[in-house]
Amino acid sequence: MSTYLSALKNTDKVKWGIDEIVKFRDAIPEAFKSQTDFYINGMILKGILSAKSKKSKEDPSNTALKELTEYIKTKLPEADKKGF
Repeated sequence: MSTYLSALKNTDKVKWGIDEIVKFRDAIPEAFKSQTDFYINGMILKGILSAKSKKSKEDPSNTALKELTEYIKTKLPEADKKGF
């Protein structure tokens, strides 16, 4: 799903996909979060954020992409926002 969302150009659909991933992450019981959060935050969400940030830098006039990268950042925990 992250590969699909990384390539998708429809901002609303990307936001919907991000929201679904975050809902899934937040629904995981606390006892298992230490095993899943690294992958969900570090690999999936950060992977999508990296792809969208790269595209945003390639097309600085695209404000929708800039807003989308900021939106994705709001869904990451503070510790995972470093480097973006």
